[in-house]
Amino acid sequence: MSATATPGAILLDKDGVLVDFHRTWKPAIKRAAARVARLAAVNRKRREKLAARLLAAVGHDAATDTFLPGSVWAAGTQEELFDAWAAILPGTPRAAIAAEVTAELKATPPHPVVPPRTLVALLRDARKAGWKMAVVTNDLTASARATAGLHGYAHLLDAVIGADQVARPKPHPDLVRHAEQVLGLPAARMVMVGDNVHDGEMARAAGCAAFIGVTCGTSGHADLAPLATAVVEDVAAALRHILRLEETTCAR
Repeated sequence: MSATATPGAILLDKDGVLVDFHRTWKPAIKRAAARVARLAAVNRKRREKLAARLLAAVGHDAATDTFLPGSVWAAGTQEELFDAWAAILPGTPRAAIAAEVTAELKATPPHPVVPPRTLVALLRDARKAGWKMAVVTNDLTASARATAGLHGYAHLLDAVIGADQVARPKPHPDLVRHAEQVLGLPAARMVMVGDNVHDGEMARAAGCAAFIGVTCGTSGHADLAPLATAVVEDVAAALRHILRLEETTCAR
């Protein structure tokens, strides 16, 4: 993939790019694991051990208190998480697990990676420059729309595309293929901004013009660099990078 400066479409991942994964979803999934553990264990110590096992199954590294890049919780879907936990708790209905997790996640306020005012200003600049914009996420569409509304940038988006709209989530190219249909542009005119290898793999598989990795989410520079056109700090830096490329090209 090579970078493009011709205005096309900017595709933004949600968690780790727009939503602060560490402040928002690390404590939330720990609370969800504790809730699910209560469904299967009465004894407190057994509940604690079970909750730790549930977290490990979706990528939690207890030694560093982080979630591994590419793990179920860092890059997967809620359905994959439900499957992983149901496999550990065969005596607990999957629907009950899903209900506990969903209730906890819905009650969790999403913390933004950058101040909403900063993000809105940059998205507005991108729109003025001719870019279309969409959120493309392995989360549910309704969740991504709610976050966009809460943080005040919903009106600047041309589309919100969640994993529930396609047959296969990231790293498959289905989300980008759907974006092509909705936005009326080919992937070759799209720039993907993401915090995970799954985002880069999707962008490459779909034939996106570029993938810009951000290190504020669940992956570091070394994880993202092999797939990325550029690796920057956060979504604000990514948008500024895209706009600078355009300005440089126009000035020539």
